[in-house]
Amino acid sequence: MVLLDREPTGRLSQRHRCSRYALYRRVRQACEQLVQHPLDAQLLLDEALVLVADGLWFKFQGHRWVLYNMALRPVVSERAYFLDPVLLEGREYGRCWRQALATALAPEQRRRVCAFVTDGFRGAKAIAAANGWVLQRCHWHVLATLRSMLGARNKKIKGRKIRQSIYQLVCEALRTSDETRAREICRELEGLAHHRYCHVRLRYIVCGFVKEIDDFRAYIRYPELCLPNTIGALESMHSQLRDVVSRTRTPQAVLLRIRSFLRFHPSIICRTAKNPQK
Repeated sequence: MVLLDREPTGRLSQRHRCSRYALYRRVRQACEQLVQHPLDAQLLLDEALVLVADGLWFKFQGHRWVLYNMALRPVVSERAYFLDPVLLEGREYGRCWRQALATALAPEQRRRVCAFVTDGFRGAKAIAAANGWVLQRCHWHVLATLRSMLGARNKKIKGRKIRQSIYQLVCEALRTSDETRAREICRELEGLAHHRYCHVRLRYIVCGFVKEIDDFRAYIRYPELCLPNTIGALESMHSQLRDVVSRTRTPQAVLLRIRSFLRFHPSIICRTAKNPQK
């Protein structure tokens, strides 16, 4: 009832005529029993895997923590299976992701991973290169950032037409199947980025996009891997996890609740991106 129906423990304690402390203890004991055994991913032996990963941020007593959440999806399937997440103090860095991957990913599973789908956190490219994985960057994050800078609420914003042109060109670069056209778009974007009316933050985003264009287009360049081009599946799960732990106040309790919740929801649909070459 606490995990699935989001019943407040205070209301449950009144219904069961026990103290709130007693109910907390019973919930904790039940969750500890749930997480005694690791998540059982329904993965066939020797099948190639895609690793989808994203971080969920929390703050406890003024200190930042990150939940490192990961799911494995067989190349031939559209269902991804969660690994036990890892909660670490501090910001989201490549070093912390390496620690989380070493904790959650079994050596046998790591050998079968062939692609890594992320939002492009710092260090993602180095991790993918060190493991020989294809890196696919999330489209939604870069498009959402650009949309926020289009000036939809301020029609008189300086360089509004340039911002709109950049957004349209980025959309085309993400979707075109023509590699030659993609390179032409990158040159056009570089020209717009250095325009006198291009905001410095927008210039930084565009230059980073052009530099990492191959990572955004991995789903086109490697059609045999059937890659998703977003981490929307994990983002969807994260919205549920925030509800589950909305009344939890310590890192240990948050991790226990989340791991317990994933025992009831061990997998999620993670669809393959539509490849324009097909």
